[in-house]
Amino acid sequence: MASQIYKTLVLFTVLSFPYQWVFSQSASEKLNFKTTNGLSVSVHNDAIFVENKRLYDLHLHNIIYSSKRNRLLEDHGTAFLFLEDDGSPNLDRLLAFRIAAGKVDSVADAISSDIRDIDGDSYLEFGGRDLNEVHPSEDSMYYIPFDFYEIRNGKIQYDSAFSKAKDIWVNGVYLSDSHNPADFTILKPGIKSASNIPLNNPPILRERIDGPANVRDKINGKILFRLMDNVPVFTADSSGKWFKIALEVDLSEDEYKSHFLAKDTRIFMNGREVGKTMDRLNLEDVYSDTTSAGYRGYNGQIAGYTSVKNIKEQSLPENCLCQLIAQNNTLTTEKAKDYIVGFRFAEGRKGRFKDFQLDDGFVEGPYMMLRLDLIFFEDKLIAVVHRRNLVCQNRPVKQLKRGYNLTIVGNQNPALIEEFIKEFNSFITHAD
Repeated sequence: MASQIYKTLVLFTVLSFPYQWVFSQSASEKLNFKTTNGLSVSVHNDAIFVENKRLYDLHLHNIIYSSKRNRLLEDHGTAFLFLEDDGSPNLDRLLAFRIAAGKVDSVADAISSDIRDIDGDSYLEFGGRDLNEVHPSEDSMYYIPFDFYEIRNGKIQYDSAFSKAKDIWVNGVYLSDSHNPADFTILKPGIKSASNIPLNNPPILRERIDGPANVRDKINGKILFRLMDNVPVFTADSSGKWFKIALEVDLSEDEYKSHFLAKDTRIFMNGREVGKTMDRLNLEDVYSDTTSAGYRGYNGQIAGYTSVKNIKEQSLPENCLCQLIAQNNTLTTEKAKDYIVGFRFAEGRKGRFKDFQLDDGFVEGPYMMLRLDLIFFEDKLIAVVHRRNLVCQNRPVKQLKRGYNLTIVGNQNPALIEEFIKEFNSFITHAD
């Protein structure tokens, strides 16, 4: 299956391809694992051992041997060992090591979290941000950045795009080189309610509700919950008059365990009230973010159907893109950076063409269809692949296979466009 078109979402089992998990087999103060190629890995006496050889010293750390986050994960033939480290008085840390015969390398040190597909791009992530220290001024706060790492194609790498997007969403601003909080003081985000969440500055972070808006269990069905104005959601193009939408919300421990929200429950997202349930609401999925040091939080996904009139047209990525194209004679990756980061496009390549792909979000379930694909050649946007309607004035459109369209941007060499069309059609027909 081509992972760039049909992506596995948050719902995965511990044995799902391509990730393989191996859990600890022993009692406290010692951890034992075995890789699929037979290497024995153990942690004890302040060290990591491979085949009984002491290869990495842990004396500077305080490993929490009882943590459920201690595990061995294998991805594309590479084995990674994850160990939870006591970070008190701050939050615990999650240490990641690459394991091989005769060698152990430290590859990441992040805030401890569950390892899961946090941003819905089909790759596993982990990380977060540390405690936000109290600032002496009531209207200010220390800037505490997010740091997320991603497991992709046998490597663990820093996920700068998601870290930046999370910074903007929670802190209201993104600052580079900001890992010493004493050096960075910012005003507290001036968001008193969901209606004041900015759309364009900082960059857009998903489609927005034009509310208040009712969300139903099916088209013209009973009302499940109601959302305030400007709440960010994911949408799927269900019909000409309805969107299926989904969003991630905060949960109490009881809601996490029961997998539902009771009627007349206030709905919160990242600590901000965004709506209210009108009936019992079953959760699409739930997950926790806790450490051995104590409670950290629970989240879940809720979904339903709402009228297309309840989604702000200017917040749809297709409409934002047309506005962006109209404002720029030549659209480069630098000029499109905020748009790409804000909507969380994934970078890739198709032949000689660099592309940035946006899928339909976790609304559609375990498989996500391609929604938009920005096609760049020599760092200039030359065309856009799209499944939904893209109304950019006076732009020629060509038909692609499997119901996709190609809108051409600017005056492009016909041979170059034909080259891409062949590349895309070959790619999309082999997506299964």
